Amino acid sequence: MKPSLPTPLSKTRSVRRVGVGLAVGALFLFGLPGFAGGLAPLPSAEKVVGVGGPWKAAGAAPALFGQVENIPGDGPIVGAIHTVVAHPTNPNILWVGAVNGGIWVTHNATAAKPNWLRTTDDQASISIGALDLDPTDPARNTLVAGIGLWSSFGLAGGRRTGLLKSTTGGILWTPIDGGGTLVGKDFSGVAVRGKTLIASVDFADDFNFTKVGVFRSTDGGATFTQVSFGDGTATGLPTGVSYDLVGDPKRPKRLFTNIDLADFFGGENGIYRTDDTGATWTKVSTPALDALLVSGTATNVELAVGRSNNVYCAIIDASGQLAGVFRSGNGGASWTQMDLPMTNEGGPIGIHPGFQGFLH
Repeated sequence: MKPSLPTPLSKTRSVRRVGVGLAVGALFLFGLPGFAGGLAPLPSAEKVVGVGGPWKAAGAAPALFGQVENIPGDGPIVGAIHTVVAHPTNPNILWVGAVNGGIWVTHNATAAKPNWLRTTDDQASISIGALDLDPTDPARNTLVAGIGLWSSFGLAGGRRTGLLKSTTGGILWTPIDGGGTLVGKDFSGVAVRGKTLIASVDFADDFNFTKVGVFRSTDGGATFTQVSFGDGTATGLPTGVSYDLVGDPKRPKRLFTNIDLADFFGGENGIYRTDDTGATWTKVSTPALDALLVSGTATNVELAVGRSNNVYCAIIDASGQLAGVFRSGNGGASWTQMDLPMTNEGGPIGIHPGFQGFLH
């Protein structure tokens, strides 16, 4: 008898989703990025005419006197950041995506108190799950963001509306839904390379395996095709859940992702690499790495690629704790398992002591 198909543990460990009204009301606590310095709000957000007359923006602003270390002044604290993108040549330009606070950009990131501009207040959803800067754009003005629910507050957030794209350095954004294909999907990673867009999906509102995995567009986002399907014979990438998608900063056509639950469709769980911008894929993970990616045992995978052909992979187990860290120094051709980071606070304490690794 064929076993029933599972849903990924990463999005079923949460409490019942709260309403959008509560999510918006809790934005100050749970969704705003850190800006210890001044705030440069969008002009359109300063005053809005509504019920009772004009409304004036009272935030965003940090809470003060929080539990922080090495931050001078009055201890400002804010909510969670899920993704960060640095300009490759200008250290003063930095973009961040907050779990429920939208996308922000600063042009003086190296200052003691940077100024931040919030740029997505006018979008249908400001729950940011992924962000990428196009390395093929010589002006470094093209970015794509993926909407997703990653708040530690019970995964509360806005609607899953698809992607956002900017060609103005992250100042103005245009929604992309791929003709409706992307609506309802939870994006865990994105990559933009000219007119080619690739995105990884770990969950969907109406979950089934045709709505998760890796999706690709070659027409600027007008249409998307699922490239992870079947046993992987067609593209090299099987059906399954993808927890992350990252690019090589020196090889624009090279990307890495993971696939979980592929064995239910005759494929293999593991780490996969593409060298043609997502058209075809090759499995590059080793048996030692795959041993931590058995279906039902992994709830998250985080990948990172350096500028020296070095790749890192962190795997979170079913309890929500870090189970393994691996490093490759040759673009994924071979991997070495690293020690798990530990601290000693009255006893050994590892990463994710609160069992929240399925989120971050």
